[in-house]
Amino acid sequence: MMRKLEVAIVLIMAFVFGMSMNVFAAEENGFKGLQNTTGYDENEEVLLEQLYELCSSYSGMSWEDAELEAANMQNMYMSNSNYGKSIAYSSAWYNECMDDVEIIARLIYGENTIYYSNQIGVAYVLMNRVASSTDFDGDGSSTDTLKGVAIYPNAFEALTGSASRTVNARTVGEYIEDHPNDTSAYNAWSNATFLACLLKVTMDKAEWSVIVGNISGIGNQCYFVGYQWAMNNDMIRDNDGQLQYCMDGTWRNIYSVGIAGQGYLYTKAQIIAAAVSYSNLCNIFFNL
Repeated sequence: MMRKLEVAIVLIMAFVFGMSMNVFAAEENGFKGLQNTTGYDENEEVLLEQLYELCSSYSGMSWEDAELEAANMQNMYMSNSNYGKSIAYSSAWYNECMDDVEIIARLIYGENTIYYSNQIGVAYVLMNRVASSTDFDGDGSSTDTLKGVAIYPNAFEALTGSASRTVNARTVGEYIEDHPNDTSAYNAWSNATFLACLLKVTMDKAEWSVIVGNISGIGNQCYFVGYQWAMNNDMIRDNDGQLQYCMDGTWRNIYSVGIAGQGYLYTKAQIIAAAVSYSNLCNIFFNL
């Protein structure tokens, strides 16, 4: 954004020295244009148009630039034959990824290989952890990084879990190559890549709400769990009107419980009913 402001200043200076102005017209969302009563030539008109576009973009339209930059990054990664290649399991297998974007994309895809709305929820959890004053990357400070949050031990099973728990994230490229007719897998991987790129470009939630939309049930949560795993292992219960989650053997109250697109939920029965729309292949988002 600073680049745009600097260019806009240069254009303003060129315009001021190139012509005589007596009216500066501004509208509610920023500069609408500059008008003068003495007339201006074609070069000055080009300067005026460039100034209008730059100032409009600077005044509340930065989400468009963020979206475009993320999309360009997405295309670059998806066209790279080394991107998403299969990686053999090890305790730190993710270190063989190309860079942070690939690590984040594999995490998002590994946590939900089907539904974009759930992938968005995972991206929001990453954002919320980075923004939180809680030390989510274990470096001893309240300043967290995306990669640090993502690879923190036992934080996200798609990256730091066992061989079986990380298989989707580790073998995405191989699966897509072996199943060329499964376009849903390719699309899910492409979507996860876009979200990872967008996280690198901006973590401004106002911009995210415009670019990916507002997903009911997704907001400020810092935790999530796979629905099927939670239910199969009886990890969620009602306790005197309060939802609880069993974490490390201890039942803890959970708040802001939501399923993407299904809103916020207050009982186990509501969670079960909401998961039906995803054939139970969804994530449950919450705070402690």
